[in-house]
Amino acid sequence: MSNDQHGGIVVTAEEIKANTKTRDDGSQVVTIPDFNFKIVITANKLLHIPFMTFSDIHWGTAACRAKRLAQALENLSIDVLFLIGDIVDGERLGTKKKWKFPLWHQEGMAHILRFVAKGTKVTYIPGNHDIDVRKQTIWHGPANQKEEKLHHNLCGRTFLGMKVVEEAFFVDPQNRRIKLIHGDQYDDDLFGKNKEFWYHLGDAAYEILGTLDSAVHHVPGFGHLSIQAILKRATKKTIENCLGVLRVITDALDNKHHDTDIEIYGHSHMPSIRQTPGGKLLVNDGSCTEHVQGTGGDEDGQIANFEWHKDRIILITKEGQQRTFFWKDLGLSHFSEEPRRIEDESKKRVSQLERIMYRLWPPRERQTQREMRIRQPERIENLKRYWFPQEWYPPIKPYVPPSAGKIPLPNLAEEEREARRADCKSGTWKSPKIFSRSPKPPPPSLG
Repeated sequence: MSNDQHGGIVVTAEEIKANTKTRDDGSQVVTIPDFNFKIVITANKLLHIPFMTFSDIHWGTAACRAKRLAQALENLSIDVLFLIGDIVDGERLGTKKKWKFPLWHQEGMAHILRFVAKGTKVTYIPGNHDIDVRKQTIWHGPANQKEEKLHHNLCGRTFLGMKVVEEAFFVDPQNRRIKLIHGDQYDDDLFGKNKEFWYHLGDAAYEILGTLDSAVHHVPGFGHLSIQAILKRATKKTIENCLGVLRVITDALDNKHHDTDIEIYGHSHMPSIRQTPGGKLLVNDGSCTEHVQGTGGDEDGQIANFEWHKDRIILITKEGQQRTFFWKDLGLSHFSEEPRRIEDESKKRVSQLERIMYRLWPPRERQTQREMRIRQPERIENLKRYWFPQEWYPPIKPYVPPSAGKIPLPNLAEEEREARRADCKSGTWKSPKIFSRSPKPPPPSLG
């Protein structure tokens, strides 16, 4: 073993070969001494992880490491998958003039849907950047009236084979109860009324750092470098101590959630595994913006954080206990450098999913057009009649033109009306001609 640049221990090919056992089904199990996590390689050369979580992917933004994530998903075999919030950055998509998912973003979504097709149980937990999946605003009232909203909660439903919930629970092989939540639910206790300010400040910082990372990744030899990750490692303890993030979450886990043994959350983009004073395990699975990170559990229920790189994978079980495995030593080096061009059923469903997200988070042009259309009085009255009971609103008064009452209407005597009716019945009365035309001139003489 040797140390790598991240402070971990590199497991050599000789050590992997010496600690590998082959099963009857052709799969291989790698068990490293003093490291409580089993690595299983299937007969199809896939990394098998029974339980896996990803959060803060932020598909649709430049900060997302979409290519690396798609390559990781292509080489994974998962039984239970949890997507813990901010999978699609709807807040960012709604501010763009126009948007369309790049090919690597579509490829990553297709891999998720391929897991569903293969029988993987996929659960989707919305976060603060895709909060419209929790509650979708159907209608806004006109600007000159009190704003009225109608919400449609998508949680509790099955969407494209994925179950959508606000929080999920899972029991591991050690009969420990695991709670999975995005983590933005604690922001009210942390920031109070200033929550939106901190959201906008963090989004602006991530946008700037994501642009810098995208520029650095195009420089040869710096594809693994992440400015966001470097700054986070330098300021991690300061942020946690100043904001009191760990204190709030730890108190909630130890004092309120008595039936929970492990809590896995995201939201802060800071991966960690630590023990609470009450003896429970608090896990943050990181993000897919600086590096592709996630949390997984092996066959025995051991929890570890994963970090995918181009040539290696880093596993962290506890603070200070991490191992680095090279893909070529594990026999997993078949990464696609170009997105698939095959139009399978999952790719078709990605197009369907993209159209749904286009309605959830329309670009600015479509929002302006929709606001202009929805402010029309006729559409507002129709929406009120459709969505709300009729007795909530007074009956609509008949239309009265502004000029009514100013121009006197014809007031004929009753005798003159009776005379006109009689003339109409007999055919002797004709309507007076308002416009008179001159007679048509005769054709010119041919003689």
